[in-house]
Amino acid sequence: MATEGGEVHDGGVTSRFVGRSVGELVLVVALVGALLVFAGPSTSRAAPTKVFSPRLLARVPSSTTDYLATQDPCSKKFCLGLFRSTNTGKSFVPRTAPPVAAANGNPTGSLDRLAFANDSVGYAVVGQSSFNLYATRNGARSWHKVTTMPRKNWYDLVVTSHLIYVTTDRCTDHGDSCGDFRVWRSSTGGQRWSVLPALWRTGKGANEAYYGPSVAAYGNDVWELETAPPGNYLWTSHDGGRTFVRVTTPELVSVAGCDLTPISSEVLWAECPTGMEVSFLHSSDGGAHWTHVSQHQYGGTAGGDFDPVSSEVAYLDYGGPVKPPNLYRLSDGGRQAMSVGELNCTDVSLAFTNTSDGLAICDQNYSTFSLARTSDGGEQWSHEVIYGN
Repeated sequence: MATEGGEVHDGGVTSRFVGRSVGELVLVVALVGALLVFAGPSTSRAAPTKVFSPRLLARVPSSTTDYLATQDPCSKKFCLGLFRSTNTGKSFVPRTAPPVAAANGNPTGSLDRLAFANDSVGYAVVGQSSFNLYATRNGARSWHKVTTMPRKNWYDLVVTSHLIYVTTDRCTDHGDSCGDFRVWRSSTGGQRWSVLPALWRTGKGANEAYYGPSVAAYGNDVWELETAPPGNYLWTSHDGGRTFVRVTTPELVSVAGCDLTPISSEVLWAECPTGMEVSFLHSSDGGAHWTHVSQHQYGGTAGGDFDPVSSEVAYLDYGGPVKPPNLYRLSDGGRQAMSVGELNCTDVSLAFTNTSDGLAICDQNYSTFSLARTSDGGEQWSHEVIYGN
């Protein structure tokens, strides 16, 4: 997940949403005062003098590599680009995005999410009502479609350094009730899939809901969280999902499941929507017990972002109409909160490589997007590149 003081964290990644198409060109993007793009003799992209609008940051765990997806101006109806940085965002080079199409109301088109297992291997979820999985093995220079998915109706993807997991379900025609949730595992090639034990109850009740279990993974450890009546249960496996043990987790209350971020086999962070608000928690014993993170009231629709970085440190930007500073560094497993800076964004997406170096996509008034960078833990941000909408 990140590197802190020489400690390497190799966690599962549930990426944030974005990404789109790049042609074959040789260009260098230097984030020094302006965006300088030098194109090669052949390109299917827009003219290099045009500006780009950043839409997604995908962080590679245990690495200084980040991927940036951008919405690009072009003569076509829809163009997205993909860039890669190997030096914590100081410079970017172009890569090829997976094949996607325009989608109404979605700035990333039909690209739903990106997730990388390491610097070279990554995955793109493409689709809206139904999804396809594309994979790269060469650092996004090319992509191929994974044709061996276990079921057509899958909707969630979790990636570790050597395993990938997808969640499937069966829904009604109207999509207002789903059941028969299953989690499947494959090696990074995605060629052979095995189903994990069925943990959720079948029939009416907790297994008949709009959303399924929250799944997270780190190495050979897998967690499945169900937050539905009659109780909240966290299932934990230490053998890649072959066997599980269950603990009751009354602290993990949510209206739509919690987003779990494992930093190690013992340390996890949780982000749990509770309606209009969101709660954050930390566990240091593999999920058996949870502690609420120190915070002010956090509105889930205020445009902020939560970014766990290490076993002890996470960043929380409150976004919205919060008096500055609105960026907080959570330390000591979330027990301590210290204001560190101000991004002044209507909506923000954070991606810290380690406890000092971070990137942020800053949406200002839903019209102008900038890629900001910090090297001092969020105290100072350099909006070195401003992209027009």
